[in-house]
Amino acid sequence: MIMQLPKRFTADTFHTIWTEISEITFNYEGAKEVFFDMSNLEFIDPEGSNYIALVPNFLSIAGKSVYITLPKKYNVLNLN
Repeated sequence: MIMQLPKRFTADTFHTIWTEISEITFNYEGAKEVFFDMSNLEFIDPEGSNYIALVPNFLSIAGKSVYITLPKKYNVLNLN
């Protein structure tokens, strides 16, 4: 199962994919692998980053193998 994340990932956009995540986890026994495709991701808010961190763990506990494709374009803010 491939889950394409939107360009802007926030708490609001997370809820649009939560149905799909819960379907994979609880109802669809055939999906043993879940691929999070973040290749188009351009923005993520703090709540969105929490979901990115927690959902793969949640799926792993449910017995799914989780893979993540990193964003193609990203900027690094140097705080030093």
